Amino acid sequence: MGEGRGGGVTAKEFDRLARLLRRAPAACSRTELRAGAWGTKCPAESGSNLLEVHMSRLRSKLAPTEIVTVRNVGYRL
Repeated sequence: MGEGRGGGVTAKEFDRLARLLRRAPAACSRTELRAGAWGTKCPAESGSNLLEVHMSRLRSKLAPTEIVTVRNVGYRL
């Protein structure tokens, strides 16, 4: 892990990946992933695609099919 196209993972990406691994094979909600990465200083939930951008970057560093989007819920491994 971390040696793919995008290089090593950041601390926030590692936190998200760890949360996904702990919940696998169940989905991890977007709210849970946001809170884990940003805590109480979480960016606005409505209108912000910051989590999606970060998850896309994480996918580019892993096999793209490893992280699956679960509509209206979040992500899962």
